[in-house]
Amino acid sequence: VWAAISGAAMAAGPVMGGWLIELEGWRAVFVINVPVAAIAALLRGTRVRGVRGDRVICPLPHAGLAAALATLTLAITEAGQSDWPLAGVFGLIAVILGYFTAAIDRRSAAPLVPGALRGNVAVWTAFGWGAGVNYALTTVIFAVPVLLRATAIETGATLLPMTVLIAVNPLLTGRIAAAFGPLRPIRMGLAAFPAGLGLTAFALA
Repeated sequence: VWAAISGAAMAAGPVMGGWLIELEGWRAVFVINVPVAAIAALLRGTRVRGVRGDRVICPLPHAGLAAALATLTLAITEAGQSDWPLAGVFGLIAVILGYFTAAIDRRSAAPLVPGALRGNVAVWTAFGWGAGVNYALTTVIFAVPVLLRATAIETGATLLPMTVLIAVNPLLTGRIAAAFGPLRPIRMGLAAFPAGLGLTAFALA
């Protein structure tokens, strides 16, 4: 259910984003994050009981991670505009922020990465595969409007079949994992993903 809610947000994103861009320009997609972030900040103090008991949230590692990722994004953006000196400066700042965030997180009462996972090779291997899959998916999402030369609204509608599947899929894979264990849906997903990318490339060509 948690993954399906996240997927539903991803399904709504391109459509709403396309509508906002057509209505007020590309800056509107950043403005809409402000009230959402404000609501999330207000809800941060709400106690949510988990299956493993209550857990506190330490804001400093979260803030450090957000700052590191934002600066890294800025570095990549400047590199895309061939402003290499500025990209290098922002990249160095991102590395420094990432280093101090990791150091703070290790001493945190509620670390972003629990101690039991830090040396777990299997978990980090899975994270690596997940990062590769998400990078490929994000590349497709950004490539579609460039290749189709479509409007923002048309792009949102074009991406909707793919993003709707992301919203519906967790409800199915959750049942498969409950019946057969987690390894089978992971293998099915890793097999389906390159097939889907291939079909997308064929359709775009």
